[in-house]
Amino acid sequence: IGTKYGISAPVLMKYLGHLPKKEDMMNLSYETALEIYKDKYWHDQDMEKFCNQSVATIIYDGCVNQGVGAMKDILRKVLNNSVMSFIILLYSNKLSV
Repeated sequence: IGTKYGISAPVLMKYLGHLPKKEDMMNLSYETALEIYKDKYWHDQDMEKFCNQSVATIIYDGCVNQGVGAMKDILRKVLNNSVMSFIILLYSNKLSV
């Protein structure tokens, strides 16, 4: 049944609570699509808890475009690499705390 406003059938199915028909996708309003984005990708991921709007927007965009699970994996890798880099710098005496 395709997509509309970037909303895929699986996402619409979760929102509607049933398997969407072609008509459901065709009749999806822009306002409903925005509601889905706000609920699934902003509120469900607690984006309002970020102190920095720019960081929240980047993570939100990643959740929408890569999927929530993929974005969590990306963030986990970035944070792990950052912590490891910090530890390596600390132990190599290039950084003093």
